[in-house]
Amino acid sequence: MFRALVPGGAFFLFSLASGPGLCILCGMKRGAGIVPLILLVCGLVFVIAGLARGDAEQVFRKAVFVCLECIGIG
Repeated sequence: MFRALVPGGAFFLFSLASGPGLCILCGMKRGAGIVPLILLVCGLVFVIAGLARGDAEQVFRKAVFVCLECIGIG
């Protein structure tokens, strides 16, 4: 068993027992994780952009209002 760094920058645990180039944890082939990695980076960019615009505070206020409304206080 050994660790390998794939082009996307993610570490996978590989073993010759599970087949050449297959991850022990998820069974993915080496280098097959580029699309999920791109989607993860895009998601992080959008989360950071939302935080920079102050959207988190607005969403939190709406969630508190809905929650208080459900229990009959608001």
